[in-house]
Amino acid sequence: MNPFLSTHDLKVVCSKCSVRANEISYTLQPVAHQCDSNLLLGRAKGSGPWRPISRRPEFPKPSKYEVCWHFVEGSGCTKHKNRCTFARSAEEAAVWNFERQQGLDHRSLRCLLDQTGGGQTGGGQTGGGPLRDAAVAQGHFESLDHILKCFNLKGACNLCSIKENDITYTINRVSHLCQQYLFLARFKGSDIWRPVADRPVGTNCGPNVVYQVCRFFEEGSGCRRDGPSCTFARSQEEASLWNFAKNMNMDNSTILQHLNDCNSLTPEDTARNILKEFTGQFLELCQDCFLSGPQKLAVLSEDGTCSAEDTDRHTWKPILVHHVSEHGGKEVYHKVRLLPPSCTFEYCIHVSQGKPCWHEVTSCHSAHSEVEMAVWRAESGQPAAAVRPQLLRLSQEQQQSDGGEGAAFHCKACLLSFSSKERFLQHCATLEHAQIINDDTSTQWETRPPPHNHREHFALCARPNTCEYGDRCLKAHSEEELREWQMRTKEEEDIRANIHAQGLISYADRLLTEYTHCSNEGHTIISEQVDDVSVTCQEELLIECQETNVKFQWNFQVDTERILQHVALLKNQAGASFSLNAITSGPVCCYSLGKRFHNTDKQTYHITVDFASAIPGLYEQWLVLDFDMRPVLLRKLKTLRPETYRENMHNFLYKEEQAENELVSRIGVRGEMTTSENLLTKHAGTVIANQGELFCTVSAPFNLTPDTPEGYVLKRSIQSGLIAPLCPKDPDSKVYETIILKHTANKNQIHLKLSERCCSDLQLKSGETHQMELQFQLDRLSFCIMHKAIDLLPDTTMVLPDLENCEVPMNSTRYHNLNVKQQAAVDFIIGKSNSWKGVAPLLIYGPFGTGKTFTLATAAREVTRNPQNKVLICTHTNSSADLYVKDHFHPLIVYGDHSIKPIRIKAKQHSSVQATDETTLKYCLLSASRTYFLPPTKNVLDSHNIVITTSTMAKRFHELNLPKGYFTHILIDEASQMLECEALIPLGLAGPRTRVALAGDHMQMGPKLFSVDDHQRSNHTLLNRLFHYYHGHNSDVAQKSRIIFNENYRSTKEIVEFVSTHFYVGKGDIIKCGKTVPAGPNDHSLKFHHVRGDCQLDTVSMSWSNDAEVVTVVNAVEDIVRQWPPTWGTRDLSSICVLSEGWQPKYVHTDEYIAVWKPLCEIESAETAVKEGDSIIIEDLVVNFHHKHGCLPKGSFSLPLTHIKEWAIECNLAKCLLCIRKSGLQPASTLSHSEKVDPSSFTWVAHGVTEKEEKIEKVMKVDFSVSHLPMELFPDCVFQKDTSYTVELIPKLPPDMSITLHHLMREDGNPFSQDIKEFDKKIKLALTGDEAKLTDDQVDEYKALLKKAREHEFKQHDVVLCTCTTSSSPALTKTVSARQILIDECAMATEPQALIPLVCNKPEKHEEICQFPSEAYYENDLKTAVKPPNSVLLVDKKPKTIVFVHITGEEISLVVNTKSGNENSKANIAEQDKAVEIAQSLVLKARIKPEGIVILAPYNAQVSGIKAALRKKNLSKITVTTITKSQGSEWRYVIMSTVRSLPSKDIEKDADRSWRSKHLGFVGDPNQINVGITRAKEGLCILGEQGP
Repeated sequence: MNPFLSTHDLKVVCSKCSVRANEISYTLQPVAHQCDSNLLLGRAKGSGPWRPISRRPEFPKPSKYEVCWHFVEGSGCTKHKNRCTFARSAEEAAVWNFERQQGLDHRSLRCLLDQTGGGQTGGGQTGGGPLRDAAVAQGHFESLDHILKCFNLKGACNLCSIKENDITYTINRVSHLCQQYLFLARFKGSDIWRPVADRPVGTNCGPNVVYQVCRFFEEGSGCRRDGPSCTFARSQEEASLWNFAKNMNMDNSTILQHLNDCNSLTPEDTARNILKEFTGQFLELCQDCFLSGPQKLAVLSEDGTCSAEDTDRHTWKPILVHHVSEHGGKEVYHKVRLLPPSCTFEYCIHVSQGKPCWHEVTSCHSAHSEVEMAVWRAESGQPAAAVRPQLLRLSQEQQQSDGGEGAAFHCKACLLSFSSKERFLQHCATLEHAQIINDDTSTQWETRPPPHNHREHFALCARPNTCEYGDRCLKAHSEEELREWQMRTKEEEDIRANIHAQGLISYADRLLTEYTHCSNEGHTIISEQVDDVSVTCQEELLIECQETNVKFQWNFQVDTERILQHVALLKNQAGASFSLNAITSGPVCCYSLGKRFHNTDKQTYHITVDFASAIPGLYEQWLVLDFDMRPVLLRKLKTLRPETYRENMHNFLYKEEQAENELVSRIGVRGEMTTSENLLTKHAGTVIANQGELFCTVSAPFNLTPDTPEGYVLKRSIQSGLIAPLCPKDPDSKVYETIILKHTANKNQIHLKLSERCCSDLQLKSGETHQMELQFQLDRLSFCIMHKAIDLLPDTTMVLPDLENCEVPMNSTRYHNLNVKQQAAVDFIIGKSNSWKGVAPLLIYGPFGTGKTFTLATAAREVTRNPQNKVLICTHTNSSADLYVKDHFHPLIVYGDHSIKPIRIKAKQHSSVQATDETTLKYCLLSASRTYFLPPTKNVLDSHNIVITTSTMAKRFHELNLPKGYFTHILIDEASQMLECEALIPLGLAGPRTRVALAGDHMQMGPKLFSVDDHQRSNHTLLNRLFHYYHGHNSDVAQKSRIIFNENYRSTKEIVEFVSTHFYVGKGDIIKCGKTVPAGPNDHSLKFHHVRGDCQLDTVSMSWSNDAEVVTVVNAVEDIVRQWPPTWGTRDLSSICVLSEGWQPKYVHTDEYIAVWKPLCEIESAETAVKEGDSIIIEDLVVNFHHKHGCLPKGSFSLPLTHIKEWAIECNLAKCLLCIRKSGLQPASTLSHSEKVDPSSFTWVAHGVTEKEEKIEKVMKVDFSVSHLPMELFPDCVFQKDTSYTVELIPKLPPDMSITLHHLMREDGNPFSQDIKEFDKKIKLALTGDEAKLTDDQVDEYKALLKKAREHEFKQHDVVLCTCTTSSSPALTKTVSARQILIDECAMATEPQALIPLVCNKPEKHEEICQFPSEAYYENDLKTAVKPPNSVLLVDKKPKTIVFVHITGEEISLVVNTKSGNENSKANIAEQDKAVEIAQSLVLKARIKPEGIVILAPYNAQVSGIKAALRKKNLSKITVTTITKSQGSEWRYVIMSTVRSLPSKDIEKDADRSWRSKHLGFVGDPNQINVGITRAKEGLCILGEQGP
């Protein structure tokens, strides 16, 4: 204990020598007394308050005891209450951990401190002193009595002891005359007995020796150093007894003699020892009551029976109980059963683990507590009848019992006692009690908690190591986890059953459980009518409260001859309090015995229910009266503030507007803004500002993509802003409104349209930069519309229906194409109601594809068969509204059903017309020009019986002043996607008899909100709120007014099961297939494609795209079209839909790519040429045009070579930009124009590019094509022969060769450098006039020298650095064959610029080798610009580039060792031998270097075999590798072994992918085939077995 006592002080005290200052704070007081030593205190060494150390909890048994986080001195544990098993202080935790480490219990530690003097106060009678080191081990005990408080000592023989090992014994209880030739000892609390041999004496054991335990002793082997001659003790018990015997000058026989004398203690002495060891008192209680549920503490009554106040008093059967009152009001009761026969003196394993004993209490032969074990041990040497009476007598002397009649009730969960059953049941109804019993588990689980709602279907996950759902997976990821889930479920069921059996649940929970599990429809549990019982209430059960902090009472009078047993309130309502007593008089009372309300002089009961709420709203309560029979009587109480609904809706909109406004205010911009007269847009091209107005470009410091809050709010809620100079010159400066051009915004830029007034006042001009401040303005129009809808709502009947006064419509017509739930929905919509009661809105809750839209359309069709009916159908989106027309009503009209007359109402927008399909347009209200939609009129609505629009557009109908109830039916689809306030727009048109239905899918995308968290968005839809509102009412109307569709008719079983499992996991929402939908190609309806692509932001559309995914999608669509299953019917490409989040503006085919990029490249090329280059203007040049209908004209002209040589600009006439002009032309007729112009003549202009130059004798003929004509008409002279024009040639700038190359060509290492230098000197002299100019032949010679010198330099260097444009230089592409191309600063280049080096550098491969991969994988786009030498592979003595060698071999399976471990692989011995033979011939006969040869195989086993064979032939320099590892490399000759071989009879003709993968391996993988065959430059040899 020395290390522990160096950090802590410990004291054993009593109430006389200690003062309790607080719950866990003590002080010591010196006083002379006989200390009872019944309290252990501890503190940090030398300082701090003394803390009480209680008994260490019997269970659970953690690896380390911790201090309770929730403990507050004076209040106890605020979370676990009396059931807390954590330490109350750091000192207590430290002592508990020390006890656990040392194998001590609380009793042993106290005894040790008491006997060594280390634990007593200075004022004690026995004095005090420090705890001596190793006191026990050195035998420092004053007498045998003292040592017996730390050890159990026993004399034994072979009959009463069993030797388990060398020094391990157990006691066998037999009746015999013991010889006691064995001396056994054990520590208190230990179950292991150790033998104590005679103490060694002699020369090595003097009088001052201290016996110690041998460090070399091992049980079963003895001392490893000295063997039998070892004089050290074999155990700590033996060493302690030897030291004690030495100190007391005793031997073993003397100790045994004294021990026998001590065992003759009287029963009273034994009882006193037990009471001193265990605090508390012993009681005698009724066994039947104590073991019952709930547990009752009943004593013996005066008439000799149990004192329990039950109707049937039972006989007295006592049981001894030990009672301890601990801190915080904790009451602990331990039963002490009679000593069982053949007792093994062991603790019950179940109780020690914190679980109830699985055996009957009276049949378990193991102890259930320490005190029971102590009494049993005492009774083993005393008659039971002698010890127990002494325990009771001495306990009564210590603390007199009140001996009162009746029985207390004890809560074994909370460890609290109550004087009556009523108080006990009231306690069970508290939240604290519920928390404790729900958290009551002592098992430490290792794996994830089992999933809720799936506990009946536990199963193993098919791919636990790669499960994409991770911890959210509903299946177990290991056998251990599955077993633990089953164990946990079983334990929870056992705990619930145990709680019920022990009576620890409240009356309300017990009644609701009975109500929930009642399966017999004829047996009613709760009813509003009970025979022979009359209930009256002075107040209305439904009250309306206008004010806050409302208080109210309901007073009930019950007249009956029946006895009222229980009164309870069943519901807990957050925000309100219901109580059976006055709320101000004490805690809320939810349960009481019926007798408390009984009038003694009459057969009546008076019951008062108090209500209080600080927040007005809808609250509901169930009052239950139980007459000890079923059913119990129910009365429903409800408080409602109708006007609260409108206020709540308005307040919600205010809160949402404020949240949105805060976001808008945060995205204001202060900084530099640039003005311009025109703006380039994606869709409209260049837009020019109106006269006096300007555009303004603003850089935003935040991301404006739609997936950010700023980008989203900019797109949805901002139309304008306020702009002003950041530092105004005028102190009276103004703020100007500006229009936000939202559709032109990009990732970090916003464009504004500045008004004429703003530009004029601030003197703004185009192209200027100004420091400005911009504040955005929230567009409140949508909020105003919803506020108005709230105000226009006639009443709250439709949004807060009184279900008690509603009925369910009835209909007898049946429709063959509807399932049961769809039929019920149609019956509700078209059914008749025959009473004054109203009809609540119908809620159709259903996942995708369950026929919600179809059902509403069917109901609308049937409703309109009555000419008096008119239906309004509202959706959230225009696309869904169009579906009603296109897919449901139009086909009926086509087939002759003229009873329906639909009209589609849309917003007045030109773009909406273009986005609407032709079928829907037939039913829309269009302008005469059919360019925009017209607003609705009452005359139009009168002539149609089905009106289809969006919920927002329904606001137009309010402007028509329609009569109340104009629409007999209002059907709202997609109700789960619209805000409740939005749904109120059409509901404002409802009359008192209007039938309303709402349909939606709660798992689809809900409304976007800023004031609430995303997971709470659905709570603000009318459909979801009413669904839960109905769910809270237990009535037939509530149940039948909400219908859940769950039969899917749209998707295949595979899709339905996937979506149902992962998204619709709630009870009752599981989707099932309503019909068999044919699966996709290869019977796979659901596929996941893993694509490693790069996500790119399009700065114009402000959306994201992924090129790799685009390609994958196109391939998937092509696969679907190519493998169209016959079960799908005729191939219909319009039935395929590709969905994407955002915009995927990518180009799948080459023609699409060129169509987009070619004009942009031409514009950039022309702009660059005009800005940076010079032009050549030729007057009076004859140009010949020829024109084909539907195309721009083409033409040609000729230039003399002599003129070309005189030009100062050298250019390639085949690559020039053209501007052809013809001036002085006369108009064909008088021009009419509003502007003042000179119409006497005009100039015709054509823009084009040259395409070809051809030298014909002394002229150069140039062909060109026209790319742009400013005028649509051609003058007559254009196509006349020999018409002359002014032609301007703008040479396209050639790629610049680097200055470094210019100097390298002139260095001595270049063989052409001297000749080039000579020409350089001649040119310089010619320029100064000192020498004649170079002749034409000399110029040609100079150019040829430069070309050769460049080619020489390119061949001398491994790395060429140039720009993307320069990489297209012919001198570079014709000389260099690049194996690797690295493009830096690629983000600064356009995509076509980055393609230049990729396209201009062709692979260096043989044409025949390139042909197959080009056709199979690259759409014939793979070209080779280099022609390698002929192949040395010969077939019939003729060279062949590609050779297939037929090998009839047999594939074998092997296990090879790789870096990743052992793996299964395949090999083919015949192909191994042939590959080695061909490689050897290439080296020895064809003289091909081994480094230029590779042997490829798809399997490691084949690679290993070929390598071994080559080593034997000294050809190890030949590369042998797998196809996968060869990627990126190339060799002159490739020998490829396919390995796989299969007999012809086993080959399936129409094999699917799985068969090909299993039997063909890599041959079925086109990617690997492509890699393998494209590694060869000159020759390719493929080894395999040719099919039949």
